[in-house]
Amino acid sequence: MRGDDPILKQTGIFIRHFFYKQDFETIARRYDISVNNAQSLYSHAEMRIERVIEALDRIEVAKNNGAALVKLPKSIRIFLLHTAIGLSNNEICRLFGMKHNLVNQYITTVRDKLAVGEVDLIQFTDEQKKAAVDRVEATRARQKVRHKEYYQKAKRTPLPARQ
Repeated sequence: MRGDDPILKQTGIFIRHFFYKQDFETIARRYDISVNNAQSLYSHAEMRIERVIEALDRIEVAKNNGAALVKLPKSIRIFLLHTAIGLSNNEICRLFGMKHNLVNQYITTVRDKLAVGEVDLIQFTDEQKKAAVDRVEATRARQKVRHKEYYQKAKRTPLPARQ
């Protein structure tokens, strides 16, 4: 079996050991390789299968959350599928029927726009924003009081307040 495609050899070794319960010595003789090489190829085949299963799981998560994602612009959907759900660029290319460089462009553009504040992933009403500001300010006030009390009890000089 010399000269076989390494991936096919790996697959054959996996099938023979996993399904047919052949020992590695027999497999090594069949493929004219060492026992250690047969074990290594089997291990790599297991890792390939795990990666395939993980990819299928990520695609399933994407499908299950598809209704919410459909409402977003395509560039943000692609960014979320890549960043939040973990789909690879190749998986996104197949999902959307797009070229790899366009997927990369969408991901980079949305990431950059998020970084500079030009894109909001979640839209808030003015009332929600006001309530959030009130909660943050109340939390900061409580932290400031606790900070001051701690240093008074310890008779230490408090650190300068953050602005």
